[in-house]
Amino acid sequence: MKAIMLMFDTLIKDMLPNYGNEWVYAPNFKRLNEKFHTFDNFYCGSLPCVPARRDLHTGKYNFLHRNWGPLEPFDFSVIKELKEQGISTHLITDHWHYGEMGGFGYHNQFSTWELIRGPEGDPLEPIFGNRPSISQHNLNQQGTLVVQHAYNRQKLIGEDTMPITQVFNKALSFLDKYHGYDQWFLQVECFSPHEPFIAMDNYRKLYTDTTDEDILNWPVYQQVSTLISDKQDFVTIQKEYAALLSMCDDYLGKFLDKLEDLQLWDDTLIIVNTDHGFMLGEHNWLGKNVGPQYEEIAHTPFFLHLPKVEPRRIPQLTQTIDIPATLLDFFSLPMTVEMCGKSLIQVIEKKIDIHESILYGIHGGHVNYVRLPYVFMKGSANKENQPLETYTLLPLKGNCGFEKAELEEAELVYDVPFANGFPILKIPKKNHYDPFTQGDLIFDLSRDRQQLHPISNEQLQEKLSQELIMKLKENDAPDSLYERLFGK
Repeated sequence: MKAIMLMFDTLIKDMLPNYGNEWVYAPNFKRLNEKFHTFDNFYCGSLPCVPARRDLHTGKYNFLHRNWGPLEPFDFSVIKELKEQGISTHLITDHWHYGEMGGFGYHNQFSTWELIRGPEGDPLEPIFGNRPSISQHNLNQQGTLVVQHAYNRQKLIGEDTMPITQVFNKALSFLDKYHGYDQWFLQVECFSPHEPFIAMDNYRKLYTDTTDEDILNWPVYQQVSTLISDKQDFVTIQKEYAALLSMCDDYLGKFLDKLEDLQLWDDTLIIVNTDHGFMLGEHNWLGKNVGPQYEEIAHTPFFLHLPKVEPRRIPQLTQTIDIPATLLDFFSLPMTVEMCGKSLIQVIEKKIDIHESILYGIHGGHVNYVRLPYVFMKGSANKENQPLETYTLLPLKGNCGFEKAELEEAELVYDVPFANGFPILKIPKKNHYDPFTQGDLIFDLSRDRQQLHPISNEQLQEKLSQELIMKLKENDAPDSLYERLFGK
């Protein structure tokens, strides 16, 4: 038995032909329909990048009690479990956040790993000499990451040096070497099509004739109503994203061809997925971890090939936290810990619902509750967005640690269910997001998929609020979360 997870970062569902898109060139994604089950109601759990990966390891929601940070000492990791049960696990990725302090511990769970350097603001190339030219467009990001990437690009010359090319070359080499062996799991993780949306010219020419150096391809993370004078800019951003997506599609095709050549379909579970989506102008927002987490961010594409099972569309409600249980089920390993996620194999084989409802969100932002056809996006009860705390034993965030003043307010608490019996630091956190201004939002996705018309219905809101509270209790939400959301 073998399993593969091919993960593209920031893969937008509505940009794929599998979900109705008619203008993005992605024939190899469309090929997935031939061999893969296509999931129509798959959602992320915790946002953004690293929180999503903790969900992938643990099968539990990160965002209820912590933001961006390392794998905790008390965490169950499905990757570690596979390794300890004699299944070789290998990671190939150019996701540079694994190398940060706040990304510590994830790649270390694998038996072996290969990290490719260079995407986004990865601190790869020393910054000396004259500052490279960077775009000054008001919808493009500025700052340290942008400058660092400009220096990195001086080293990345030609398609062969691009991180995406290196990732897939190593992935194809792995399959060539080890396809004849048994009991392994391969995770191929491609940072693209994450911004900056930089693709080779042959892909850009599919959508634009522009050769302007000031390309609009690294969108700011904010509501842009006051920044944008021409909504054609949104179209420009979408085309640059599409160009990079088409480049990803090309490499996906090479990967699918290799699976075909090596006849891996009959004994290999294969997942193609992402961590989250992105807003490219919808609701006048750009980005992902800002504002309400609309469908463009949270409702993600997901494809799964299960050997010797005829593929079909899967309508059941599912999400990222279901992947660990799925891997254990496929390798016939027992669930040694309690997970929130359930096996997707049961959905496919038995056509059952594994979730009546789900949660998703970002720590300190809206807490989102989905019970189809409704999504209830619960904002904070007060403008201060308090109380808000981080629960962790490794006080690291991004590429730095917590400040001394933050830790001076920390206390060690006991009997916290999600800490698996460990004492854990409870650290007060200042407001970073603003779920109060946007307020509570309810949408009927069967009638209003684009979420343009919020529902104002006090009776429905009360019903969904009570359901949300029960769901939070099921998932060991900290007591302070109820006060932040409901003021009680």
